[in-house]
Amino acid sequence: MSSATSTSPEQSVDLKNRWLAASLALLFPGLGHLYQGRTFKAAIYCVCILGLFFSGQALGEWKVVYLGDSEAGGRFAAGRGVVKRLLQGYAAQFPVGALAWPAVIQSRRYQDPSNVGRAELDGPLEAPFLGGIWIDTPEGPKALVDLSGTVRLEPNGANVRGRFVGTTHDGQPIELALGTVTDLGQKVSANEDRTLEARLGEIPRTIEVPAGARPYFKGAIPRPFLDRYQVPLGDQGEDILTAKLGGRLEIAYVFTWIAGLLNVLAIWDALDGPAYGYGTEFEERKKRRRRKDGESPAGSPDETARRPQPAGRAL
Repeated sequence: MSSATSTSPEQSVDLKNRWLAASLALLFPGLGHLYQGRTFKAAIYCVCILGLFFSGQALGEWKVVYLGDSEAGGRFAAGRGVVKRLLQGYAAQFPVGALAWPAVIQSRRYQDPSNVGRAELDGPLEAPFLGGIWIDTPEGPKALVDLSGTVRLEPNGANVRGRFVGTTHDGQPIELALGTVTDLGQKVSANEDRTLEARLGEIPRTIEVPAGARPYFKGAIPRPFLDRYQVPLGDQGEDILTAKLGGRLEIAYVFTWIAGLLNVLAIWDALDGPAYGYGTEFEERKKRRRRKDGESPAGSPDETARRPQPAGRAL
């Protein structure tokens, strides 16, 4: 009588709490695998996914991850708004995890009705300034003198006033008392610069002002990174960025999309474990199912005895 051969089952991975592992993998690439003790896979997923994600953002000047557009108004409205949201690819960027989720908050901040170009401040503001003193002419706005320096703004009741200290284009020091600020631009926007325009009281006599002209202070201050990171570009912003970067912009988008889709696979791996080939885990599950049903595994003595034998052959 021949002895039955048996194969030892492969040692399976301990997934621990698989739903917690999947949630951690969604939160941050590789974190779920680290929780399961699968450190090598955790490192591979973390490096590859984040490498693609940040490479794409760097190629796109950190403006390719955002949710929403000006036309959709921050709401999932029917029609063109939904189509545009799908085409912009945030659905593929979202699975990257917490690093892509600020876009949801920034979209709400950007679409907030209070985020308009009006002269309001919550507190004092000091920032570098680049601009000049301008006048309006029949041909259009004209710069009398270029300025660079530092501007300090403070709330003054319902208005905003401030002071500028810097130099003119030829290096001459200059100080200006700013009257009412008439335009301060949006607080939250993808643009690096925030518009600043204010009325002027007295200006130095060294600056010649045409008779009847009313000079004003106009330029830009830098917008803080947290007020422009992952903020919707809007139609005009998209057109400007496309003209500036060309084909590089498409590569930037694709890198971030691939990063998100790759993390979907990582989440599934954390939830369901590694994929075994046919003949290993599949066969073991099949044997366990047969034992549960009261059947003998294929190849056992009982199974061999029940097989029909050729005529004339002894058992």
